[in-house]
Amino acid sequence: MNIKTQNHIISAAFCFVEIARPTLMEKLRLKDLILGHIDNLNPTDQAAICSALASSPHAPIDLLMRLCELDADICYSLLVGSKAFNDNQLAIILAGEITAEKARIIARNPSLGPLSIRQLRAIGDTKIDRSLDMRQLPQAFHLEKLEVSEYHILEENPRIGALIESLQDDADTIVHTALADALGLGLPSIFALCSDPTSRNLPLALRYLSLSNEKAWQVYMRLTQKIPKDTELHSVFQRVYSSLEMAECIAIIGRWQMDELVAITRERNVANDTHPSMVKKSKQEIA
Repeated sequence: MNIKTQNHIISAAFCFVEIARPTLMEKLRLKDLILGHIDNLNPTDQAAICSALASSPHAPIDLLMRLCELDADICYSLLVGSKAFNDNQLAIILAGEITAEKARIIARNPSLGPLSIRQLRAIGDTKIDRSLDMRQLPQAFHLEKLEVSEYHILEENPRIGALIESLQDDADTIVHTALADALGLGLPSIFALCSDPTSRNLPLALRYLSLSNEKAWQVYMRLTQKIPKDTELHSVFQRVYSSLEMAECIAIIGRWQMDELVAITRERNVANDTHPSMVKKSKQEIA
């Protein structure tokens, strides 16, 4: 698949999300476009489409169901927080052939209801049960006891809570995806962020999330498993992390987010210059 077609498909997903009230025809076009090419897209592009559509309450359900068949690290955003899924639809996903990894992700979804919770409990997985217990008893959040200020942060931003919870997963890509969701950045940016553990950028990103020193260190250790851990590194991290000013972190992360938006817009404009938008009616149809 050529780059123009790839950009066109991704752009169509982002354009669809911007439509306040998409028509049935717009939904069908988007579904046909993505389903017709999804298997030919690379994992990064597949994840970008999942992440975009997760924010739309109007995304076609059958399209989302198909995307949820992709690997867990690709469809993570949909499983953990699609605005289009309700309790019944989550229960349908759980009733299919689903991996334990995906079930654990769904257990963090704020849209869970009696049907999906009952199915999750029936799996008998301790990590799933722990996630469900935490929904009912926030004070039982025991990756270690949270500071009061930190608990309020997790309560206000469930994506940060999902990041902390993701540390219990064996798959590193789940942690990367949870961090991408919490920061509002794409996976390529996260991979670049974690590629140089000696850089100040990763501590800066964690400081932006207002994590305590110890929670930030836990996330840092998980994301930089390939470098040796020692007391000196821990001390350096704590010193750097404590010295970071929130105003600076907000400004820098905001600039990264804006850079991504500009890049996405540029790619979308290039694609739209070459291809008609899949979410707009053609002149023939208007006629």
